[in-house]
Amino acid sequence: YIFVTIFKLKNNIQFEKQMTDMKLRFFTDISHELRTPLTLISLPVDNILKENIDPFVRDQMNLVRNNLDKVMSLINQILDFRKLQNNKMQLNIEEFNFGEFVTDCSKNFIEMAHAKNLNLFIDNKSGDTTIWADPERVESIVQNLITNAIKYSPAGKNIIVKTEMRNDTVVLQVIDEGIGIPQEKLNFIFERFFSNSTLKSILQKSTGIGLDLVKKMVDLHHGEINVESQTGTGTTFTIRFKTGNLHFEDDLNITTFEKKVPIEKVDSVEVKEANVEIDSQETTSPLILVVEDNDELRHYLSMSLKNNYRVAEAANGKKAWAKIESIQPDIIIADLRMPEMDGMELTKLIREDNRTSHIPVILLTAVTDLDSKMEGLKIGADDYITKPFNSSFLLARIENLLTQRKKLQQYYRSQITTSGTTTELSVPENKALENVFMKKLIQYMDDNIENFDLNIDMMASEFNMSRTIFFTKLKSLTGLSPVEFIREVRLERAVSLIRTTELPVSEISYSVGIEDPRYFSRIFKLKFGETPTDYRHKITFNNNNNQ
Repeated sequence: YIFVTIFKLKNNIQFEKQMTDMKLRFFTDISHELRTPLTLISLPVDNILKENIDPFVRDQMNLVRNNLDKVMSLINQILDFRKLQNNKMQLNIEEFNFGEFVTDCSKNFIEMAHAKNLNLFIDNKSGDTTIWADPERVESIVQNLITNAIKYSPAGKNIIVKTEMRNDTVVLQVIDEGIGIPQEKLNFIFERFFSNSTLKSILQKSTGIGLDLVKKMVDLHHGEINVESQTGTGTTFTIRFKTGNLHFEDDLNITTFEKKVPIEKVDSVEVKEANVEIDSQETTSPLILVVEDNDELRHYLSMSLKNNYRVAEAANGKKAWAKIESIQPDIIIADLRMPEMDGMELTKLIREDNRTSHIPVILLTAVTDLDSKMEGLKIGADDYITKPFNSSFLLARIENLLTQRKKLQQYYRSQITTSGTTTELSVPENKALENVFMKKLIQYMDDNIENFDLNIDMMASEFNMSRTIFFTKLKSLTGLSPVEFIREVRLERAVSLIRTTELPVSEISYSVGIEDPRYFSRIFKLKFGETPTDYRHKITFNNNNNQ
C-alpha cells in the first residue's frame, strides 16, 4: 500500500512538472507574439501622454501605461524562467548605488499599496554603497517581493522595504504584516512544484514562478535569500548581496563588467564650405526604411517618424532588398522575424554588398535571449531594440546612430589630410568594407590627382557603381559630395606640396588638377583663411624661428 501510494505520488509530481513545463513552453511562445500588439498599444499611449491633454484623460492614459508595464513584467518573468530552465540566463553586470536603485524601484508600488489601503515605507540605510549586479534582474527581484507583500497583506497593514550594510554585504529586506506562512512550509516556498494545498492556495493567484525566479536570480548573483514568517503576523524576506565583483570571476554567464555610461550627444562636425556645388540628389533630412510584416505596426512607425525624417516602407526583407539599391536609405529599421526574408538575412545581405554596407541597421524583435542579440550584432546590426518599445527611445537610438555617423564622417575626412592631423576613432568591425572603400578611393584620387577632368562618373565607374549609389555612399561616409570630396583632396595635396617643395603656386595648382591658378588661390583662401603664398610665408617663418 505504501509503495503504491509513493508511486502514485511520484507520478503525480512528474505529471504536474510535465504539465507545468508544457504550459511554460506555450506561454513562452505566445509571449513573443504578444510583444508586437503591446508595442502598438504602448506607442500611441506614450505619444498621447506627451501632449497637453485633459487631466482626467491623462489619468486614464497613465492607468493604461502602468498596466502595460505590469503585463510586460509578467511576460518577462515567464521568459526569464524559461532561460533559467535552459541555462541560458546571462547577466549584464554593472556597478550602481544599491539603496537608490531599490528606492526608485519601490516607489513604483506606492500607488498600488494605497489602492489596497496599505502603507508602503522605504528605509534606505545603505548610504552610498554600490554593488555589481544586473539591474534588470535586481529590479525583478524587488518587484516580485513587493508584489507578493502587497498581494497577501490585509488592508490597513504596513510594508517596509529596507536596505542596509552588514559587514561586507548589502542587505535588502521586504517586511510585511500579511497572512504569513506556516513554519512547516517555509523550507518549500522556493520550490515551484511543491504540492501543498495551503501553499498552493497562497500562490494560486500569481504565476506560480515568482519566488522560484527570485531564488534563482539571487543564486546567479552569488547572494543569499532566506525567509522568516509567522501565521497571521507577517513575513520577512532577507537578501544579502556581496560587494565588489571578485565572486563573478569564474562565471561563464557574465557578459560585461563595464559600467554603463549614458551616450552624450555631440555637436555636429563643423565643415567650412564656400561656393559648394549642391548636387540635385542632395536631400534635407535622412531617409529611413521601415521593414516590418505587421501592417499596423509598420504604418504606425512610419507615421511616428515622418515628423523628423523621410520614410519608406517594405513588408519583408525580400521587398526591402529590392528597394534599397534604388532609394539608398540612411537608416534601415527591420523586424527580426518576417516571412520570405527575415531581418537577419537582410542585414547579412546589406553588410556583404559594397553598395549598401555603410547603411546602419536597427533590428526590432520580440526575442529577448542574448544569443539572438549577439547573432544579430555579429552579422553587422548596429542596434537591437526589444518590443514593446517607447517611440522616444526609438528616436533616441536613431539620433545616436546619426551622431555616430557624423563621427565616422569626421574620421574618414581626416584620412584625406596630409598635414599630420588624424581623428582618433575606434571604427567598428562591421565597417571593414568601408575602410577598404575609403583607402581605395583615396589611392585612386592620388593616382589621378593631376587629371583636370576627374569627376563623379569616372569615380563611380572605378568602383562598379551607378552614379547615384556612389554619390550616396560617399556622402554617407564623409559628409561630402563627390565634387566637394575631389576639391578637398586637391587642396590637401596642395598643402603638402607647399610644405615640402619650392614649386611656384601656379605649378602646384596644375599638379593637383586645378587648371586655373586664380581659382586655386581663391578656394585655398576660403578653406585655410589665407592665400597659398601667405600660407607658405607663414610656414617658412615658423620653421626659421624653430631653428
